[in-house]
Amino acid sequence: MKKKRVIHKVIHAVENFCILPPQRVEKAGKMCYNTRMYMDFPDLARAKALFEQNQTTFEAFYELLIAYNGRYNLTAITQKEEVLHKHFYDSLLGEPYFEQGAACVEIGSGAGFPSIPLMIVRRDLRVTLVESTGKKCEFLRTAIRE
Repeated sequence: MKKKRVIHKVIHAVENFCILPPQRVEKAGKMCYNTRMYMDFPDLARAKALFEQNQTTFEAFYELLIAYNGRYNLTAITQKEEVLHKHFYDSLLGEPYFEQGAACVEIGSGAGFPSIPLMIVRRDLRVTLVESTGKKCEFLRTAIRE
């Protein structure tokens, strides 16, 4: 029963957050969509540059992901090149859509994509990760700490 109230409070907070200028965010049911994302083309060069500026941190995150994946099966994508493109670059493509100092909630954080790569390159973001699986929570805590 307690969990339902907490989840309801999170959804209510997200609903309140969605009350932003209509040209930027569209509310559909209980979800918010950034309508600007449908009008812009992703900037892969920017994502690659952000990755390169933080390559050491991303390499450490990759090593941690692979180590935990052996125990917890966090992702089916484990080859370094695939992780680079399908997890890291893909996560970083959304970076321009976050205003300076934005507060975000990621529900169903899983292995931390896109939140952890975004937090690596944008120290100003305040991200709350919500995950119901204990083993994934343990991985997320470790990844953020390290």
